Amino acid sequence: MIKKHLSLFILSISLFSCINNEINEVNSASENKPISFRTLRDKPTTRYANDNKDDYQVYAIIDGAVDWYFTTIVKPNTSGTSGAIDETSGTYYWPGVKKVDFYAFCPDTTSSNIMMEFTVPDSVIANRQIYMIYTVPSTADEDFTIAVPATGETKSPVALTFKHMLSKVTIQLILDENLTDIYTLDANWSAIFSVVYTSGTIDATSATDATGNDAWDSTYQSSLTSYTNSNSETETCSFIILPQATVNNPELTLQITDVTINTKSGVEYFKGSLETISFTSDLTTLPEDFLAGSQYNFVITITDTADDSSDDPIFNGEITFSSSTVDWDDVPVDITQP
Repeated sequence: MIKKHLSLFILSISLFSCINNEINEVNSASENKPISFRTLRDKPTTRYANDNKDDYQVYAIIDGAVDWYFTTIVKPNTSGTSGAIDETSGTYYWPGVKKVDFYAFCPDTTSSNIMMEFTVPDSVIANRQIYMIYTVPSTADEDFTIAVPATGETKSPVALTFKHMLSKVTIQLILDENLTDIYTLDANWSAIFSVVYTSGTIDATSATDATGNDAWDSTYQSSLTSYTNSNSETETCSFIILPQATVNNPELTLQITDVTINTKSGVEYFKGSLETISFTSDLTTLPEDFLAGSQYNFVITITDTADDSSDDPIFNGEITFSSSTVDWDDVPVDITQP
C-alpha cells in the first residue's frame, strides 16, 4: 500500500515536471524576442501611414492587463521592400505566452496638432480608449490616419493597416471650351477654402469601426477658418479637412484667387479673384457630409458669363461647377502636396 502511494506521488511529480517544462519551452520560445511592425503599403487595397511616410505612434496592452504595456514611436521603413520591418524607437519584447493588442495612429504624439486627453487614466486604460484632440494645421496639408486594431497578436512582425480619418477636397479650374479658342488660363492660381470645424476628439481604439463621421466628436469648434493653397504641378488645389456636414452650413465657401486669363496672343485680359462660391446655395450635387476617408473633386469652369469677386462680369456671366465623390483608398493621389 505504501509502495502504491509512493508510486502515485512520484508519477504526479513527473507529470507536473513535464507540464512545467512544456510551459517553460513555450515561454522561452516567445520571451526575449523583440516586437516589430510593418505597414501594409505593398497591398493595393491599403494606403501607407499618413501617405508621406511620417512616424506613427503605437500603444500596446497585454491581454487582461489594466496598464499599457508600452507606447513607442515607429519609423516606417522606406526601402520599398515588400514586407520590410519598421523601426521602433526602443526595443520591446513579447511577454511569453500572453497575447498583445496594438493600436496605432499617425502622425505621432510629437505633432503639435495632437493633444492627448487622458483625463481619467485608470478608466480610460480599462476601457481600451486612446482619446485625443486633433486639429487640422493652418496649411490644411497633413493627413491623419488610424490603424485597424491588431488584437491577440503573438509574434512579429505585427501588420498594421491605416485608414484615413480626414476628408480631402480637390479643386480644378478650367476655361469653358467656348473660350479656349480665344483665351488661355494661367496655370498659377490659388484657392481659399473656408470651414467652421477644424478640430475634434477621436478614440484611436475604435475609430476604424465607426461609419461615416461617427468616429469624430467635433464639439471643439473654432471660429471660421480659411485655408489658402496654391495649385501644384497637377494644376489642382487640395485641402485636408476635418469631416463635417455641408447641409445648412453657409460658412462653407470657396474662392479662387490670383487668376490670370490671357488672350491667345499673350495679352493679359483679366487678373484677380472669382466670385465666392457658397457650398450651401450654389452647389446642387454636394453630398450631405464630407466623410472621413473620401476625396471630393470639384471642377470650377469659367464660362463666358463668369463674375469676378466684385460681382462684375468677366465675360458677362456666371461660374458653373460640378462635383464628384471618390473612394480615397482607390485614388492614388499625393495628399502631401495640396
